[in-house]
Parts: sequence; structure tokens; C-alpha cells
Amino acid sequence: MRGVLVLACLLPTAAHAAPTMLNQIPTTDLVPVEQVSLQLQNGNTEVSGRSSVFHQPQLAPQSEFGLPGNIEAGLDVAPSDPPHDYRPVMNVKWSPVREDYRIPALAVGAMQLGVGFTPSYFLVLSKTLNYQQIQYQKFRAHH
Repeated sequence: MRGVLVLACLLPTAAHAAPTMLNQIPTTDLVPVEQVSLQLQNGNTEVSGRSSVFHQPQLAPQSEFGLPGNIEAGLDVAPSDPPHDYRPVMNVKWSPVREDYRIPALAVGAMQLGVGFTPSYFLVLSKTLNYQQIQYQKFRAHH
């Protein structure tokens, strides 16, 4: 069984990145309007024994939807109390300020909105580094 898994991991395949990672890490990026991002996360982090990630996966589907008005909403399925009881939770993010040359992008949002979950809120600012200065080795670590 492990040999098949190793061979499957070595096969070349196309990879697609999730644009925002709203489900795990708050960012200012948004899924484009009328587009959907779907993920399947394995919540089991055990690496050895009979209850390892390979023998007993704990799959949790996650989704993000791009909405008009610089809004992104997500619908996930997450373990609640008890841990094997899965319930739907919602996430929402709004990005009122887009990044420009001097101003960082801003996003506010809420995660884990659902029955039996404690919601969490976030405020995120992000600014792209000046890649031109990096290109000319202005930020070189070793001289």
C-alpha cells in the first residue's frame, strides 16, 4: 500500500493554488467575482500508528466564493464538539481598500460563524515589497 502511495506522489500532475487561503490564514486577496475555490483538507495530523493520516483520514471540505463589492464568502465543514461531529461554518471577508504604490491593501472579516463555534474576527493590512530594489540587490543579506 505504501509503495502505491509513493508512486502516486511521484507522478507529475498540474497543481492549482488556492488564491486566498481564507480558510486558514487571513489575507487581503480575494477570489475573483463569480469564481469558486474548492479545497479538501485532511484534519488528521497523526503520522504513525493505526490512527495515522493514511489509515484514518479526517476529510473536511472547504469552499470560497467571489462576490460583488470586494466580498468573499466561504462555507466549510469543520469538526465541533465532540470532534467527530462535523458542522457547517461560514467565513466572510471584505476588502474595502486596494493596494497602490503608497497605500497597503486592507481586509476585514469573520471566521467560524456557525452553531457551536466561537467566531473569530480579523483585520489585515498587506503591502508588496519593492521588487525593483530587490532586483538591484539593495536588500542583499551577504555582501
